[in-house]
Amino acid sequence: MNFESYEFKNINANDIYKYVKDRILPNKRMYLFFDELQRIDKWEDAINSFRVDFDSDIYITGSNAYLLSSEYSTYLSERCIEIKNVSFVFLRIHSIPWI
Repeated sequence: MNFESYEFKNINANDIYKYVKDRILPNKRMYLFFDELQRIDKWEDAINSFRVDFDSDIYITGSNAYLLSSEYSTYLSERCIEIKNVSFVFLRIHSIPWI
């Protein structure tokens, strides 16, 4: 879920939980990716619930340094690993037809 998308403009933590729960596949490990999650109030409640309720790996990304502060590690019951990286570089390769 990318919270910069207009689709999620008015979403709250309860809505996030329902949205994900409705898409969980039973008896399957789920990989949940959330970008710019800091835009949502009380997002940590939904994330902690996913950890408890579903067989899942959860990944949170964001450009806001505040999101990655040690304070949020506390909100997530200190069950997180911070992975620092530099900006991603995307390369799109176009095929050139032979003339």
